[in-house]
Amino acid sequence: MTETDETKAAAEEIPWVAFGIAGFKVILALALIRILAVPFTEDMFGEAMLPMPTWEWSLCSLTPVIVIWRARHPDAWKTLMGERTLLTIALTYYLLYAFVFALFQGEWMLRPAVAASVGGLAGMYYRNPRRSVRDRRDGKRRPVTTSGHTRTYGGLGEGPTGLARLCLVVGVSSIFLVMFTRVLPHSAEDAVYWFQRTLVVAAVLTLLVLFFKHPLPSRRPEGLTKVFAFSPSLFLAAWVTGVWAGVFVAPLVPLLALGSWVAEKLRRV
Repeated sequence: MTETDETKAAAEEIPWVAFGIAGFKVILALALIRILAVPFTEDMFGEAMLPMPTWEWSLCSLTPVIVIWRARHPDAWKTLMGERTLLTIALTYYLLYAFVFALFQGEWMLRPAVAASVGGLAGMYYRNPRRSVRDRRDGKRRPVTTSGHTRTYGGLGEGPTGLARLCLVVGVSSIFLVMFTRVLPHSAEDAVYWFQRTLVVAAVLTLLVLFFKHPLPSRRPEGLTKVFAFSPSLFLAAWVTGVWAGVFVAPLVPLLALGSWVAEKLRRV
């Protein structure tokens, strides 16, 4: 393929990937609403008005996989990797729910979701451009280098941005704990609920501390503002088990981030 052909292929593929990312986010939001509708109706009406998702969960889990495997061109893959944290969270979310309910409740319609999620995570791992051909053949990862004494958080990054991403992942993933109580003994439910509430409160408070440490958008570490923008997802995690402190505090993080951005813009005028 000539350079002109590659440029043309990239020009055609990148808009498709951007459109696919937008669709993936919309479907992920709908999947969260669908799964949270079960405990919501149970709390509001005394009984669940909807069953736990099955076949629709498998359909939702296909969307990130399609986007990942469709991004063949390096430039398209680079665009996609800007959303790697959200993709990893979504794939793990789809996988854990499908695996637990397929294993313990025999929901065979969730097996495609397990296969799709594993395939998506494997695709992100083996197509990571930071891994060399030799690393892939030997099955080894290159050591992560850090600057100074900055703490790293695996594939989530390093420093304040990595810590903020970790809080977001842990807080949102705690929703799984609530879902798992449906396959656990009733005696264990209270312990799981309080553990989930502790995780959510810790995540929200850590994000608030990070904001007050880095209040100015222009001086924040790269990527930290974007994490603040996604922090409203912690509202859902807090609402699931009625962590009212988290329900009221979680929206403060993006509002404070927006306010600091506006204040800085006005100061420069």
